[in-house]
Amino acid sequence: MSIPPNYFLRYSLSNSKILIHFYPLIPRKNRNYNLFIQMPEIDNPVDSFSVGIFTNGICTRMEVIHKPFQINRWIYIGSGTFSPSQNNYIEMEAIGTVATGQQFVSDVLKISGLIRERDIVLNTPTINFGEISQSTPYIYHLEIQNAGSSILTVEPAFNFKQNLIQNKTVIEYPIQVPPMSYVTIPLSLDFTILGTVIDTLVIHSDDPYESICEIPVMAEVERFFMSIDNEDMANYSEYQTWHYSNAHAYGPTSRYSWLIENNRASATFKIVLPEAGLYNILEIVPTTVNAASNAGYIMKIDGVAVDTVFLDQNIGSGDWVKVGTYQLPAGKPVEVVVIDLGGSIGSVLRADAVKWQMTTETGIANASSPSIPERLELEQNYPNPFNASTKFNYSIAKPGDVEIKVFNLIGREVETIVHKYHPAGFYSVSWNSGNVASGVYVCILKDNSDVRLRKMLVVK
Repeated sequence: MSIPPNYFLRYSLSNSKILIHFYPLIPRKNRNYNLFIQMPEIDNPVDSFSVGIFTNGICTRMEVIHKPFQINRWIYIGSGTFSPSQNNYIEMEAIGTVATGQQFVSDVLKISGLIRERDIVLNTPTINFGEISQSTPYIYHLEIQNAGSSILTVEPAFNFKQNLIQNKTVIEYPIQVPPMSYVTIPLSLDFTILGTVIDTLVIHSDDPYESICEIPVMAEVERFFMSIDNEDMANYSEYQTWHYSNAHAYGPTSRYSWLIENNRASATFKIVLPEAGLYNILEIVPTTVNAASNAGYIMKIDGVAVDTVFLDQNIGSGDWVKVGTYQLPAGKPVEVVVIDLGGSIGSVLRADAVKWQMTTETGIANASSPSIPERLELEQNYPNPFNASTKFNYSIAKPGDVEIKVFNLIGREVETIVHKYHPAGFYSVSWNSGNVASGVYVCILKDNSDVRLRKMLVVK
């Protein structure tokens, strides 16, 4: 149960002491209870405060809580044995300092039955990375809570069921989570398979009731890319007057400039790429109908303009739109300048984000053997979305048994499209969705040593 005070208590302190009492109504006799408090975010809070647990008027436990406080989450303050006949209360005490205006807030107290010795809690039911770059390590901070009364031990191995995601984290010893507390574990994850990746993170602990926990993990893995958002002040700049928009497609905000206000208003996205190669440059703006119909996109390499492309920002808005394909160097500044050069029908010029996505690394193609693929590849099906039939192109680098299967999003096999020996080469295959219902499906291509995945949408 949760017990608020008579009302939301908020005090301003200056060299004064405040006492707040919570009087819980205990429904059972002689039972142990866990006690938690929760603090909202406030300006200029006190440096510390104490919480005392009183049973029959006697203090049985005292905790002093110091800044920084854990905001909007339950803070364990102790356990106690209460019965309805006793004089039970919880006392919170805060003392102000010379700093005028320090504040203290009493929000809510939670009392729960002390049931389990070790109790693992994962606040994240699923992990969805969205679009990520292939072979780029990603750090995910996994929080593991222990809602039990004794230390919880978590095994240091964090594995994935299908081995589609590689965990590069090295933890030598078991992880111990104190009672009524939590630990945050930085997991270094590597995604090497292109396409839709769906796997399951497995966590082992000595929780007697739930020793194995599983978290579904999803990602859309693309070829190496880098992106710049309008919030990246180190790599994004503006000329003339711009405003924040309530609409956004990438990141928390986007920007716009009134065409009638600023002739030649512009926004510049700048990046230095670590690898030279052939890159697709893509832009994204929020879904819109009032944007510039003839927005200019100037491509610059090391400060020199190499091309200008004109796009209607309303067409394809809300999704990535290809601006062009360019051979780009490593280690030199590359810029995309979004600019109003006149001639647009619309109200605003928009800027949200730009993506540089590699298609081919410089020098990677094998000109002497153009007919032999260098790696296992599964291209995106076409058409996609589709109603009845779609086509996949794929390439096999090494002769051997090849398998192509279709799965739904819960991992259930729908159909085997291909299952036979292939010499090295380029192939294509069609799939008829038949009686399959509308929805998202995953096509998986496997040879003896590698896997490729693609997501597709059936619409009926």
